[in-house]
Amino acid sequence: MSSSYSANQYDSAFKPHRLQNWCETKHFKERPSAQVGRTTFIADDRGHLLPGVGKVRSHLSSFPSSLEVTFFTVNI
Repeated sequence: MSSSYSANQYDSAFKPHRLQNWCETKHFKERPSAQVGRTTFIADDRGHLLPGVGKVRSHLSSFPSSLEVTFFTVNI
């Protein structure tokens, strides 16, 4: 058995006073600004880094994956 719902019963949950949106919304530009400069390639067609381009080190690059934690830990 199918039933149809009007949008009126869901509208009240998204009213500003229910969501506690008391401040004005942020005003955004109508159109984004153009990028400055040009794009340079850091990898070749095979996906390898070009010579002279260093690897990006981030805090996640040294994070062990779940596979490493599962199979490469020493149980004492």
